[in-house]
Amino acid sequence: MAFRVILFVCMIGFLCQISADKIELAYNCHQLNGPDNDVCEKQAITGTTPGGTGTREKPSESCPRTTVRVQPEEYPDEEKHHVHPALTPSLFSNVPPTINFVLPDEDVDMLSPRIRNLLTVYHKGNDIALELAFKVGFAPTKDTQNWTMYFHEPFKPREVESFLNISPQQKFKFIPDSWTIGCKDRLTRNLQNMALIHGKKEYDFYPTTFVLPTDVNGLRQFSHSSTEDHVWIVKPYCYSKAAGIYMTRKWQDANRFRNAVVQRQVVCYKHQNY
Repeated sequence: MAFRVILFVCMIGFLCQISADKIELAYNCHQLNGPDNDVCEKQAITGTTPGGTGTREKPSESCPRTTVRVQPEEYPDEEKHHVHPALTPSLFSNVPPTINFVLPDEDVDMLSPRIRNLLTVYHKGNDIALELAFKVGFAPTKDTQNWTMYFHEPFKPREVESFLNISPQQKFKFIPDSWTIGCKDRLTRNLQNMALIHGKKEYDFYPTTFVLPTDVNGLRQFSHSSTEDHVWIVKPYCYSKAAGIYMTRKWQDANRFRNAVVQRQVVCYKHQNY
């Protein structure tokens, strides 16, 4: 118990000594510095310098003091906010840079007003794409001829001619007639025509396919002449979004009066002991 009392008294004496030193230093500054005594007193009590660096390296003549280093308060490094450039340079010297489209939660440098006044988008059906275009400076337009970016539905065959004379700076989402790749009936007809021109061997990767109702007789003849038990996939022409697709072993199950593609199921290699 006596040891604790002695230790407590020593601690009080040590703290009193520190307080006395600071008060004496403030008093000396007040006597020598005159109008600047408030500054010196603040330095003596808080332990900071006028510059806020937390280090006393050079004592002044009016307020003499020794060099005292104070550890500055540490703060966690804040995450640096990254802003993407407005343009993305090309890897080729003869290709101009492209506009940098960023995600909704990202920031990008804005192009100059002179360039932004030329950026227009003809748009329909995709609000997300329109939001990204607005973010980099595009403005909507209803003009079907004067636009910078065309983000619309795929071209129809009758619309292709109207896009043959577009300017080099005009960009559109689809290659003309590219929608025929996604439409199963058009894809089948195009591959069949190419097989007639270049030979069936070059296009044997495409399974036997019939487009109903036009090819219903061909489907019947193929099924009757084959001794194998085929599995058929019945699919709508296009825009089905995986709806209305089913499989059957009987070609009669396919509705002959419905627009559909009937395709022979390709047997997986592992089932044939390859």
